[in-house]
Amino acid sequence: MTSSGVRTRERLLAAVLASLLFLAAVLGISRARTAVDEAGRPATAPGVAPSPSVPAVPSPPTVPPAPTDEPDPSLGLADPDAAAALGADGLLTAGLATAQGPWRDLGHASWPTRDERPVYVGAVELGDAPARVVADLVVATRLADATDELVLRFLPAAAALGEGTELSVSGTVDGEPSDLTIDRDGARLVVPLGAQRDAGDAVLVRLAVDYRLVTVGAIVDDGGPAAFGLLATHPGVATLGHWLPLLTLPGEDGPMVPWGDVGGFPAAIWSLRTVHDGVLVTGGRDEPCPDEEPAPDGRRCSWSRGIALRDVSAVRYLEEPVTTVAEVAGVRYRVAASVGTRGGAAEVLAEVVASATSFDARFGALAWDEVDTVAVPLGRGAAGMEFPGLSLIDDEQWSNLGGGFGTAVIVHEVAHQWFHALVGNGSLTSPVVDESLAQYLSFLSWRDRFGDDGARAYAERYFLGRYAAARARGVEDEPPAQPLDAFPDAETYGVMVYARSPLAWLAAEEQLGVEAVEAFLAGVVRRHGLAEVSDRQLTEDAFAFDPALGAILQGIWFSDEPLG
Repeated sequence: MTSSGVRTRERLLAAVLASLLFLAAVLGISRARTAVDEAGRPATAPGVAPSPSVPAVPSPPTVPPAPTDEPDPSLGLADPDAAAALGADGLLTAGLATAQGPWRDLGHASWPTRDERPVYVGAVELGDAPARVVADLVVATRLADATDELVLRFLPAAAALGEGTELSVSGTVDGEPSDLTIDRDGARLVVPLGAQRDAGDAVLVRLAVDYRLVTVGAIVDDGGPAAFGLLATHPGVATLGHWLPLLTLPGEDGPMVPWGDVGGFPAAIWSLRTVHDGVLVTGGRDEPCPDEEPAPDGRRCSWSRGIALRDVSAVRYLEEPVTTVAEVAGVRYRVAASVGTRGGAAEVLAEVVASATSFDARFGALAWDEVDTVAVPLGRGAAGMEFPGLSLIDDEQWSNLGGGFGTAVIVHEVAHQWFHALVGNGSLTSPVVDESLAQYLSFLSWRDRFGDDGARAYAERYFLGRYAAARARGVEDEPPAQPLDAFPDAETYGVMVYARSPLAWLAAEEQLGVEAVEAFLAGVVRRHGLAEVSDRQLTEDAFAFDPALGAILQGIWFSDEPLG
């Protein structure tokens, strides 16, 4: 680096540190505080602050529905046989036409459906209440790059689940048998395409999947997402997180890392018909299967659909759960919990609605019409987990509300509906994007509900206090903006990504004003909604918006210099 480059870097870092020092003074930080992961409340009594005044978010252009006299394209998405019969190009065309026509109301009117997206069509059976998962899944996609194989993320293959999964997978590519490989260490399916395919080629993969869910107590604690109980049986509940094979984003097809999330996936069109006992709640729109004979043994058939979802994960309750519903800006928010769960569904719904109202006012509506928040007994290491249209909240947090840790978990997971589900990013390659923004959005929601004093207490506890306490324990700084596997351990990843990285947004507030930061992020939603953004692209966008904002992100995210 040249001497002028060094001086420039020093000036930028000095500006960032000055902003942070000012922020710390405002927050009244006088000593390092121990990070707290148990229940706690902000310094002020809960109260609702006035709604933020933000400019309206312009809606992207919409596409009119398909003419009513055209054949119904959704017939091709009725079942795997019908989907496979269309072939790869035909199924992609049917998916696009369906999203523009008969399934248009699955998405919010403000989001376009003109882009071709991958299509999943599946028939699933949950057996043995429901320890066994048997799926016939057709996946159609158009290749972004030349390749001779597809790699799909498949959490049931994770080594942490042990041999109890009894996993069996076979498949075809464009109707021809494929000698696919199950990678347990990486939780992946590697599907040879039979020959080199060019960028832009359409490919249709059909997979026959058969495995057994393990009990949450049998999962090996490797510190990673498989150990969180996202895919397991619990008393009265089965969690079906990432339960089906998923197409990965470019760069996200590597092995799963023993901390963080499992990866990033493209927004897609989904049609799943699932035979099950009990009640199934998914991230899509759930309805009884149309024109179906009654399922054997009194089981039900649920049809789950979506036109902009990166994944359709699910929860199966053995008994009818307690549910309650509210609507925010045309999106239906539903809360569900097993009978007997400590804490009330109505109280949780109030937390969900408060946070969704904050985010919708600033960043506009989501691209789908329903979001479920459900109570489940998660396993080790996770208090909550986000999926498109679905948030899992550990039932121990269900009663820890009103500004307690349960509120923080719920608000964080709802925030992920905007940043990671709507605006995507690579969880393996750019985890700082969605996690820093989910943390910052939580701070914004906290300020709306609990005022400035409550927001300061939130930042002190979850950002500044956690970062300072980790530094006092000897945790060394790493750049938050780096791939997941570049962090030396889970603690460093957690501190840098969840505590250090959101300080950039608070420093930007202090230097540029909250209105500027919110306007920038509203623009990110408009530009990258239903697409993806990397940490470097987001920083480039910030420099284009305001060089001072770009300098703050650059100095905090891409540097390992300790923050003063």
